[in-house]
Amino acid sequence: MASQEATHVLYHFEYSICSIMVRYAFALRGPAVDEDHEIILEEQPVDIVRSLEQMSEHFLCDVNANGEVPVLVPLKTGEPLPDSVAITKYLAKSYPSMIPEPHKEKISQLLHDLHRISFFGFTFAGKPQTVGRSKGHLHEILDGDISDRYRAAIEYKLQRLDSEKASALTPEATKKNEEYTKELVAKLESLLQTSRTSWLFDLERPSALDAHLVVFIARMLDIGRGDVIPAALRAFAEKAMSGSEWQQVMQDRSTCAF
Repeated sequence: MASQEATHVLYHFEYSICSIMVRYAFALRGPAVDEDHEIILEEQPVDIVRSLEQMSEHFLCDVNANGEVPVLVPLKTGEPLPDSVAITKYLAKSYPSMIPEPHKEKISQLLHDLHRISFFGFTFAGKPQTVGRSKGHLHEILDGDISDRYRAAIEYKLQRLDSEKASALTPEATKKNEEYTKELVAKLESLLQTSRTSWLFDLERPSALDAHLVVFIARMLDIGRGDVIPAALRAFAEKAMSGSEWQQVMQDRSTCAF
């Protein structure tokens, strides 16, 4: 039986693209370095759409001040890790086929490149009310009798909603996001076409980059932006989504809550 130190709590939302990326990459993780490196994920759902649980005092003050998922918390340390790429790299230390050593530098860079895309900008294009609802909810909380730490956390979250979310929905940001995405997917398509296997870099099993890329493509298809995805990448993702690991994570759900 694995020790308690192997247990990690993963705060996630079933329709959060970055949460799905982490969960799917873990489902595809391959063998651990050894028994001592095995990780148990204890999933903790956080409803970030209907209940806005990420805006609670506990979440903002104790889990992730950014008010976002996913967040990984190893029980051994209790220190939250609130970034999907950082979480993926952390997991890869125990499961090396997630980021295999011969391609570590390139895969790591492309993971960062992929996450430079504003997933929020694509998903909520033309829906500024999404940010407005969150801000309204936070202002309602500010009007109540709350602790000083919670008030400071909400004020910080409000700043992030303007700087990170609302700004991603402007016409200028939308144009830049689409231009950057088209350049990156063309590069990834080229890498895929030179691979002699079903995965990038001639790998026999998918890396974390493959996993994150499949989820991104699925999201683009779900929101009706398949025009951004080249045919070869679409076929690559559709084949991956026919696998048992995808079904294990998605359970026939879309990647979107709407």
